[in-house]
Order: sequence, then C-alpha cells, then structure tokens
Amino acid sequence: MGTIVLATLIGITGLFGAALAKILADEFKAWAPEIARRLVAAAVRWMPLVERERWQEEWSYHLTKVPGDLSKVLVAAGFVVAAIRSENPKIVSFSVKRALDLVGSISILLVVSPLLLAVAALIKFDGAGPLFFHSYRWGKNGRVFKVVKFRTLGADGRLTRIGAILRRTSVDELPQFWNVVRGDMSLVGPRYLPIDPIADGIPFDELVPEYHLRHTVRPGITGLAQSSGRHFSHTPAALRARLAIDLHYVENFSLKLDLRIMTDTVRQELYGGTGF
Repeated sequence: MGTIVLATLIGITGLFGAALAKILADEFKAWAPEIARRLVAAAVRWMPLVERERWQEEWSYHLTKVPGDLSKVLVAAGFVVAAIRSENPKIVSFSVKRALDLVGSISILLVVSPLLLAVAALIKFDGAGPLFFHSYRWGKNGRVFKVVKFRTLGADGRLTRIGAILRRTSVDELPQFWNVVRGDMSLVGPRYLPIDPIADGIPFDELVPEYHLRHTVRPGITGLAQSSGRHFSHTPAALRARLAIDLHYVENFSLKLDLRIMTDTVRQELYGGTGF
C-alpha cells in the first residue's frame, strides 16, 4: 500500500513539474523578444552618445540572425558585457577583485576568530573601556566611512599593556576585515588617510593636486606603499612620495599587482614588519 502511495505521489509530482516547466517555457517564449530588446537598449546606453544609434541598429539586426529565443537573450546579454567593458576595460577585474575581497576577508575572519575572541577578553581584562576604537576616514568616491580597530589606548590616552602588543603585531587591525566585508575597504588599495590631512600646515590636496584621485578606488588594508617596505615620515616631501605611489597603483591596477602586493606585505610582516 505504501509503495502504491509513494509511486502515486512521484507520478503527481512529475506531472506537476512537467506542467510547470511547460508554462515557464511558454512564458519565456512570449517574453524573450522583449527581454532581448531591453538588454540591447541597456547595452546601447553604455556606448558613447554619438555612436548609440549605430550600435542599436547593428545589434538589433544581428539578433534577427540568431536562431532560438534563449540564444537571442544570451547574445543580447553578451552585448551588455561587451558594452560595459568598452566603457571601462577594467570593470571585470574590479568585479573579480571585490569577489576575492569577500572570500578572502570572510575566510580570514573565520580562521582568526579564536584569536579575536582571546584578544577581546584580554582587552576587557586589561582595563575598563570599549572593545573597539572607531575613526572616520575617506572611502571610495569621497564617501566617509567608519574604520574599526581593537582599542589600544586607556582612559588616560596611553597605550595599554595589551595595546602595545596589538599595535606592534598589527593585530589591532584585524577587525578591519569586517570593513572589507561591508565594502568600505579592499584587501589591497591605497592606505586610508585622515579626513582633510595636512603636513606642516599644508593640506594634502595642495601638496599633490591629484590627491583625491586615490579615492577613486576603495582604501586597502595594505597597499603598494606599505608592501614596498618603506616607512614614510610626515614631511611634505615624504608624503608626496607616498601619494605618488598610491596614484601609481590607481592608474596601473591589476589583479596580478594586487597579488604581488599581498605577497610582499606578508613577507614584510614576517620579517620584522612594523604594521600595515
């Protein structure tokens, strides 16, 4: 009896699935031309204004030669990708970079979670006060965001015992991987700087007129300047050199460069680094 009921249920489920698939296929067939048309329209909007009419005609004509509704939609979607890449050839690399940021930062947070819990307990044991320290920094496109670190100072403004160790080992920076998950930061990018920074009374954007170009990408936990092993003072000449390196990264970004920076940073930290 049980076998008959089970077979009946499987049969009903199969019939329902087949009917649903037929309905969806019919709906897709009815909507496919409109979906393809809208994809072409979206692709055209990425092209220079003076060329849009030509691309509209060329892509629309090309679709009439593509057999099958699904094929038309896939080809139209390919037009969108091609158009976006023509506007910004690095957009795919930046998308991969963001995916690597998410995978890398979440993985790191999971791996070091026991250490984070231990540090949190030590900070609380070392003295009263909040667990984290927050500060505001420039982010991508000039957006201000809140950086999170483990607190290293006591109520008197002095380094605590555990705080000195955290700074020396850069462990106080580990919560910033949460900033990466949130999209405020990247694993690699120009290191964030204070809002409206100055050197010897001179604003950075007067020292280097292109200063804000470094904010066209997300700030990084590490960057090209840090991975070089150079430690910059706060003199105008030293800051010009640092900003020149940051702008070199922005102009020459690639996934290969990011990998090299991460490798060099790990090497620097393992062999006597003084923090990011």
